[in-house]
Amino acid sequence: MAKKTKIMIVDDDLQHIALLSTALQRLSYDVVGTANSGEQSIKKVKSLNPDVVLMDIFMDGKYDGINAADQLRDIVQIPVIFLTAMSDDKVISKALDTNPYGYILKPFRIEDLKAAIEVSLTRFNYERKLKTYQKKIEESEALFRGIYNNLPSGYFQLDHNFKITMLNPYLLHMLNYTSEMEITGENIFDLFYAEQHEGKKFQKQLKQSGEIHLTEAQWITKNNRIIQVLITIKRVNDENDNAHFNIGFARDITQYKQLEYQLRHAQKMEILGTLSSLIAHELNNQLTNVLGYADLCRMTLQKTDKQYRYIQSIQLKAREAAGTIRHLLKFSRKQKSYIKELDLDQFIDNKIDLFSQIVGSKITISTELNCPGVLINTDMKLFEQVLMNLIINAKDAIADSGKITLKSKIVSDNKDSELYYKLPENKYVNLSIQDNGSGIQPENIDKIFRPFFTTKDESVGTGLGLAIVKNILKDINGYIFVVSQFKKGASFEIFLPIA
Repeated sequence: MAKKTKIMIVDDDLQHIALLSTALQRLSYDVVGTANSGEQSIKKVKSLNPDVVLMDIFMDGKYDGINAADQLRDIVQIPVIFLTAMSDDKVISKALDTNPYGYILKPFRIEDLKAAIEVSLTRFNYERKLKTYQKKIEESEALFRGIYNNLPSGYFQLDHNFKITMLNPYLLHMLNYTSEMEITGENIFDLFYAEQHEGKKFQKQLKQSGEIHLTEAQWITKNNRIIQVLITIKRVNDENDNAHFNIGFARDITQYKQLEYQLRHAQKMEILGTLSSLIAHELNNQLTNVLGYADLCRMTLQKTDKQYRYIQSIQLKAREAAGTIRHLLKFSRKQKSYIKELDLDQFIDNKIDLFSQIVGSKITISTELNCPGVLINTDMKLFEQVLMNLIINAKDAIADSGKITLKSKIVSDNKDSELYYKLPENKYVNLSIQDNGSGIQPENIDKIFRPFFTTKDESVGTGLGLAIVKNILKDINGYIFVVSQFKKGASFEIFLPIA
């Protein structure tokens, strides 16, 4: 049996209440109670719990029907239908301000009463469901907005022409924009690095297959920085299977790619170090034999013999080769360093003649040494190799005649050197090896200390010299930087902690 609709009647005319009660019962409604004033309806409504209230507008007492309906709305959420014998426009307008669910004029027809009740219930149930749906929509929107704003990845939407219509804060920050308006309407493929022609390639792929899945690419940010990104873009079609819009995700993987490169480089250097060690040990054994036999030959000769000088030359070159092998072992970290205190200025003074012989008569070597008696901790032989490598590099950078200058000074803050900010706080000796040669091209500045990088012909350089220099200095807590202008010379700046 269907549950009857419960009705509460509010009217100060008892005859009207009786008439309404009879009509409602004939229509199979359940009259759960009545009230003869607005105040009484407010007191009874919660206990009676009606589904609908029929409220007379004009009643004596503190509250008329309009005021009572307004009060009821704060207590319960049920439809109120007004009853009145007057159709005054002002009264109707005032009644409508309380958002009633119906309005019946007396005298009424029974079918009009039924229609008003059923319409009000249908409207009330519909509005209640609508509020529930609206609340769920608002909760869903809040959830989406929270995910959208805090997603640790770039999210974007594109129209069917691949123009950006929406992007989240992560992507905005990733591309170095401050406002969506700056980039909304731009074609997503204009972000791709033009020199790689990736934009056209990916646009063609998306048109053909409808998806770009977890693909690496290069994007250009607002400040013209190239970043590595991992992107996914998927086409969303309408009910007719036509391209409607596109959604995509992008993540900045620049740092991951750099770490990947460093890992691969470290693995490569480990392999090269092991290989260098094996080769160096093998050559060391052979050179030991060469030097031994050279000594035996020399012992059979007089100093005045021509062959004696040849043997000396063989021994000199063998020892030079042994020195190279020693540094190769150092590069592979297989040889122990012998660290002791060294007077830098005195050491350079003692080696200046040797350096002059190396560079030849067309190049002048001069010194400006300002650290007399200042000691550093280093391996003397390895430090000599550092200076030899840098002197030879300077010589090779000078086409014909030129000048190489070695300068030393003490630095302890930014006033002493513009490079000090790159160093851990300490007191250093700054040794500069300066030349007026060809200089270094800007794109090569960051590469010159990489192993096997060289701008020289393969028959001239291996690209290991500066890598070994940096490796040796690192082991004695030293640092090296290069300052250069192309075609205007270069200056290698060494910083060594004072002992």
